[in-house]
Amino acid sequence: MPCTPALAPGAPQGGAHRHLAGYLGQIKRVDEGVGRLRDALRSIGTQENTVLAWTADHGSHFRTRNSEYKRSAHEASVRVPLALTGPGFTGGGLVRQPVGTADLMPTLLAAAGLPVPDGVQGRSLLPLTGGGRDPGRPGSAFVQISEDRVGRAVRTSRWKYVVDAPGADAWNEPGADRYTETELYDLAADPYELDNLAGLESHREVADELREELLDWLERIEDAKPGIDRAAARPSGQRRAEPFPAGVPWEGVRFGHRPRP
Repeated sequence: MPCTPALAPGAPQGGAHRHLAGYLGQIKRVDEGVGRLRDALRSIGTQENTVLAWTADHGSHFRTRNSEYKRSAHEASVRVPLALTGPGFTGGGLVRQPVGTADLMPTLLAAAGLPVPDGVQGRSLLPLTGGGRDPGRPGSAFVQISEDRVGRAVRTSRWKYVVDAPGADAWNEPGADRYTETELYDLAADPYELDNLAGLESHREVADELREELLDWLERIEDAKPGIDRAAARPSGQRRAEPFPAGVPWEGVRFGHRPRP
């Protein structure tokens, strides 16, 4: 649940309302800077053979999730902008499946026609442009949280699964041998992550599948095989982990502005 004191009048450091204006101002300056850079590339005739990428290392939840600004696994913290223009990235487009900033390096190397060295983490995004597919790409993104807490998370197109290392020295310990489940969100039904499903008996199977997904990431990226303890069990009542359609079959659907056949 959100930290409601951070939204109240008189909140420490002015609260989220005060900081949001500055945050939006910074975004405006970045947008202006990217525009100036693209104008400069165009003026010297190199726009057509230059790949330009801009992203961020984290977002901000303005102290509405914990006692600081960014170190949580919520979307406001981990879902960052990533945009590319230039050869291979023209005509507009949106990649909807989860990707990560670790994909940026191999993407830029591939766009420049350079080989991606063995052992590089991440995969090039080039196969996904223009509606393409990459069958070998994981169906989730991996999240590491440090300094404020030692946490790990995995995000799929629908689910967010988060674990923490209780009692770990977050400033001096980059990882842990043991974690505990702390959060589980159904992003399709709860995009603002207000309803933590961790421990619910109805979602135990989902949590177990995501646990294995996270352990696979930890072994590949950190060469670690930690234990993950289950969250304390809670009764589900009438809740169920309902399936959601993978897509909507728009073909053949008549919209209001279209004439009847």
